[in-house]
Amino acid sequence: MEGWRRRLRSLNMTGLLWVALCFGLTSAVYLSWLDRLIILASSSSADWLSMVAGYLCQAVGMGGVALWLRHHPESAPREPFRIASLLFAVVCVPALLTDTALGAAAFGFVMNLLCGVIAGFYLFAIAAREDSGHRGMVFGGGYALATVAVGLLALIRSGGFLHSHYILLLCLPLCALMALVPHRAGLLEAPGEARVPPDEVTGRDLALACAVVLLTSIVKNLGFSFPSSDIEAGLIPELSRLPYAIGLVAAGWITDRDRKHGMACTLAAL
Repeated sequence: MEGWRRRLRSLNMTGLLWVALCFGLTSAVYLSWLDRLIILASSSSADWLSMVAGYLCQAVGMGGVALWLRHHPESAPREPFRIASLLFAVVCVPALLTDTALGAAAFGFVMNLLCGVIAGFYLFAIAAREDSGHRGMVFGGGYALATVAVGLLALIRSGGFLHSHYILLLCLPLCALMALVPHRAGLLEAPGEARVPPDEVTGRDLALACAVVLLTSIVKNLGFSFPSSDIEAGLIPELSRLPYAIGLVAAGWITDRDRKHGMACTLAAL
């Protein structure tokens, strides 16, 4: 118990809460956009547009941030992140309010691209600001809090609030807060400021990480996923994802203690 207390006291709680805000905000908007697609398009089209095309746009956004940071190591990430947050706030309005499937898809793809950009920057902040003994808990704890928060939003009117245009009244102020926190807390450092030296990442490490994500996604979707037809039948995906919160915290804690144990748990899950 004392070990847990020391670890919690040593955590960067500001960073953890910021990650929770970023992931919770982007995932809430994504789920509201998915509901909009279900209304405007067929179930199968909504699945392809969201779970295939939308996720690919997110991957492109994260990859773009990684390339930008690689080629501009002395640049301050705060301003690009602030611009991405502003653009996200602007784009999510037509993505959630448009009355045509084509419009929802087009604005939604840009929104998903910006979701990936935002994720790329907070992943950079975790790598640059946190030592290797705390990164797992900051990442897993932030995602867990976000998962619980979005689940609680889904309880309001059985998802009616989360899947209505009123969600913008919550999202837009949170976008401003999301952009403000790194500037106030120094989470996205300017050039010349002290940073935790990042671990050296090889092509082999990247390939292994991609393989793990791909395999876990395939295994999860073989047994159960959240296709639009299930949502139309009354399933509330935000509540069904709540067990992720427990697994994310456990994964962060185990990986921070020993990465080999974390990989063993991943293999056991597969």
